[in-house]
Amino acid sequence: MHLSHPILELYENLHTGLINYSHIDEKVKFSLSILENTDPNVNLDFFDMQTDEIIKVLDEAKITLISKDTLNDPVFKLDVFIDLVQMSKTEYIDATGSNNEQFKIVEIQDSHAFLMKAKIYFIQLEIWNKIKKMK
Repeated sequence: MHLSHPILELYENLHTGLINYSHIDEKVKFSLSILENTDPNVNLDFFDMQTDEIIKVLDEAKITLISKDTLNDPVFKLDVFIDLVQMSKTEYIDATGSNNEQFKIVEIQDSHAFLMKAKIYFIQLEIWNKIKKMK
């Protein structure tokens, strides 16, 4: 369950965006189903193979919904960075406000994952700014 938790939380927005691309939406839904039902005790090679395939499907959805120019736009990346930090904050607040220890663990892990992804976007922005200054 935890592997798919962050994606499942955002799926409704993704599903809405893919309303005119039902073939991709079905792939995403199927991939999430596989991820959600994956036995946590599978071997690492099998898990890596499944993860790689699911990432391909999610990338296809991303490319369908967001143009390449937008994906490379530093303002867009900054907006994504801000959204990821905000999601991290929400997950952290949910965790600290719960008495359910298992829920706390999952939400803290999600909060951390959103921050790590935000860090990647921040580093990309720093690199972009350095390249821009060199021109």
